[in-house]
Amino acid sequence: MHVYVVLLLSFLATSVGFANEKGRPPRDGHDEFFGAPSFVFQTYQFPGENQSKTKLEVKVGLVNDVIQFVKLSEDKYRASYELTLDIVDKEKSHIDGAVINREIFAGNYQETNSRHKLNRESMAFLLTPGDYELHLDILDLDTRKHLERVEKITVENYDAKTPNLSSLVFLHPNPDADGLEQNLAKVYMQGNEDIFVRFVLSGFTSSDSIHMKYTLKDWDNKPITTWQEEVLAERGVLVVTRSLSEHIHTTGQLSLNIECNQNDKKAYGHDEFIVRVLPNLAKNNDAPKLANIGFGPLKSLMNSGEFKHFMAMDSLHKNEYLDEFWKKRDPSPDTEANELKIEFEQRVNFANEQFSVISKQKPGWSSDRGKIYIRFGRPDMVRNQTNKIDEPPLEIWFYRNSGSRFVFRDKKGDGDFELIHRE
Repeated sequence: MHVYVVLLLSFLATSVGFANEKGRPPRDGHDEFFGAPSFVFQTYQFPGENQSKTKLEVKVGLVNDVIQFVKLSEDKYRASYELTLDIVDKEKSHIDGAVINREIFAGNYQETNSRHKLNRESMAFLLTPGDYELHLDILDLDTRKHLERVEKITVENYDAKTPNLSSLVFLHPNPDADGLEQNLAKVYMQGNEDIFVRFVLSGFTSSDSIHMKYTLKDWDNKPITTWQEEVLAERGVLVVTRSLSEHIHTTGQLSLNIECNQNDKKAYGHDEFIVRVLPNLAKNNDAPKLANIGFGPLKSLMNSGEFKHFMAMDSLHKNEYLDEFWKKRDPSPDTEANELKIEFEQRVNFANEQFSVISKQKPGWSSDRGKIYIRFGRPDMVRNQTNKIDEPPLEIWFYRNSGSRFVFRDKKGDGDFELIHRE
C-alpha cells in the first residue's frame, strides 16, 4: 500500500498543467521537447531519364543543435561543416560521390541550440542497379569532430517495360513557401500539419487504368483502414501526390502499403512513418488516442506478483478486477470521473505517441523514457545534448520539485533512448 501512496502522490503532484491538452504537454515553445530528430539520413529511388540507370536521391538533415556555433558578434553566430558522401560497389570501388561545404548563421544564442530548423542537403546520382554502400562523413570545421554513417542499399531496376512504384516520399506543407516539402524524419508532430505522400509510377501502359489500393497498418502489421482509386497512366512516368490526413484517425507508428494493379501486372510500395498528433487536431480538438493501450502499462502500478496474478485471469475477471482496482484508487470517489485513471491513460497514450521505437517493435510505454514519463509525468525541462557530433544523442530530464534528474542515451542510433543514470 505504501508503494501505491507514493505513486499516487507523484501522479497528482505532476498533473497540474498536464491534462489541459488531453495528455499532451502544454504548448510552450517546446513542441520538439522529446527527442525530435537531430540528424536524418534518407535515400529515395526513382526511374532515371536513362532507362538503364536509376536516380538515387540522398537527403541529409541536421539541426543547429548538432553543430558547434562560433560567436562573431552580439547578434551573429556562425557554424560550418563539410559533408562528404562516397558511393562504393561490392568490390569497394568508388563509383560516385559529392562534397558540400556549408556555413550556417544564427542571430542569437537560443537559435544556435534550436531543434526547429532542419538544415538540409540534397544530392542526386544515376546508378546502375545493384548493391552499394553509402559512406557519409560530416566534419565540423570548428571542432574537427566527425559524424559518420555507412548504409548498405540495393538500387532497384526501373525497367520501362515492367510496372514499378518508386520510393514513397512523405511530405508536409512548407510554412515558408507555397507548397510541400519532404518530411525527412517521417515524423508528424503538429496537429495542424497535413500529411502527404508522393511516388512515381513507371512501366504501365497508357491505354488502361491502374487500380490503386492503399492500406494503413499499425506497427503490429494489422490493417487500420483501406481505400482505393483508379488512375490513368497518360504517359510513361506518372507522379502521384495524395493527402493521407483524412484517412488517419490514430496516432503512433504506422505503415503505408500501396498496391498497383493493371491487367494483372502489379507493383508494390511500402514505408513507415510516425504520427504523434492527429492531423487537424487543433481544429477539431479531439484527443489523440491509440487504438488499444493493453495491459502492459499496468506494470507501473502493480507489483510483480500482483501483475502476474492479474494476467493469469480470464477476460471477464480481468475487467472485474480492474473496475475494483481503479475504484479503490479514485482520489475523488464522489465525482463521476476517476482522475487518476484518466491521468494514467493520458500518460500512456503520450508515451506511445512520443517514445515508441519502430525498429524494435517496442511500444512507448515499455521504453525507458516512457516508464519515467508514466510514473513522474512531464519533466520541467529537457536538455538535448547532441552538440557532440561524434557521440550518440543524449537527453536529460529535470524535475524541479523533486530535484530528480534522468539521463537517457540513444546508444544505437535507433531512437531508443536508454536510461543510463538517475539522481
